[in-house]
Amino acid sequence: MMKVNINTYTHEKIPVIEYVPDKPKKLIFINHGIYGSKDRLMHLLGMPLAKIGYHVVAIDADKHGTRSQEPFASRDEKKANLFMFDVIKKTANDIIRLYEDKYLDAFSTFDVLGISMGGYTAYYLTLLSDQITTVIAMISSPNFSASLKLDFAETQKKSLEEEIERVRNTVMTMDPALRPHEIRAQKIIALNGNNDSIVPKRHTEKFFEDNPEIPHIHKVFDTGHRITRTMSEYMIDELKKTV
Repeated sequence: MMKVNINTYTHEKIPVIEYVPDKPKKLIFINHGIYGSKDRLMHLLGMPLAKIGYHVVAIDADKHGTRSQEPFASRDEKKANLFMFDVIKKTANDIIRLYEDKYLDAFSTFDVLGISMGGYTAYYLTLLSDQITTVIAMISSPNFSASLKLDFAETQKKSLEEEIERVRNTVMTMDPALRPHEIRAQKIIALNGNNDSIVPKRHTEKFFEDNPEIPHIHKVFDTGHRITRTMSEYMIDELKKTV
């Protein structure tokens, strides 16, 4: 039986958990969804990834888990949607800093996986690093502008007018769909739900139709906005080919 060591630590205020097999072949960062945490995500995917040879690292996204803050702590959905891309930007930069400080000496490249909000983090990382081999984005989208949800009542929208404009501008600077030529990952595996009304599969389909030169696999599963066992098993089978 493969031995997997579980370690937790904090690096420059970034909470980290890692699953480390005896002889890891590759490094992967995994990213949870909105309102999630590193521990719940590791419980779901950490051991299957470690068993195929990955050194698996997860952090709590900015304002989540052990660094929880509003509006995510109270699950204020509308305000959480407004500030989600700020969280994605900060979290992606935390991962780059963590990789460079703690893992670069042992691993010259890394893979990155994300679920929902974590998938946006994974896509955004493709614009920040040329050391990513494979991106796995589950129930997510590379089209950030289409994913931005600003469903406020008119009275509330007026009071948040400056903040909404700032967020729109921020998302445009982060959006892989507006900067596809800057994507540096060697391969993208995008897994979507056929009945997902939160992150519609069409966003991802259209992105790859418009950018067929980007090496990718796009597969759709019979589910809504949730990860199924079939989807997870497919993801593990694809990654086995590269580890």
